[in-house]
Amino acid sequence: MIVGTGAAIIAGTLLVMNLGVRPRVRGQYLEVSTMIGRQALDLDNLIGARWQRSRGGSVSLRLSDDLTDVVLVVPLPPEVFPAVKEALSSAAARGVVLPQRVTTLFNLPAIPGAPRSGSSYLPLIVAFLAGSAVLGAVVGLIAGR
Repeated sequence: MIVGTGAAIIAGTLLVMNLGVRPRVRGQYLEVSTMIGRQALDLDNLIGARWQRSRGGSVSLRLSDDLTDVVLVVPLPPEVFPAVKEALSSAAARGVVLPQRVTTLFNLPAIPGAPRSGSSYLPLIVAFLAGSAVLGAVVGLIAGR
């Protein structure tokens, strides 16, 4: 049961993380392959960006539109970088606050008062999944008696 709970937490974390590989731009959409299939992010409708550094030292960029969000490993491929930079510039012009590290990464004008790397709900989501798994295990043990 403990192994199953651990596997569920790891799988849930990977699904929530939504790490995108093989990014490409098609029209206004950034398409990536993730663990749950192909995802398309509307570059004309960006509502958020976050800079993240993993424990291993790699840097990633989390982009969000009104329907989905994806995580891209930096450096971005040369064919994708200009489109993402333009989308971030347009988002900033619409009033989206881009974190300082994102504006630095893309050589965009800094936004006064912007957070350093942006906000992340991933720790909260992982804690919720872990709490739910533990609660389910406890309820299952109690019900089995």
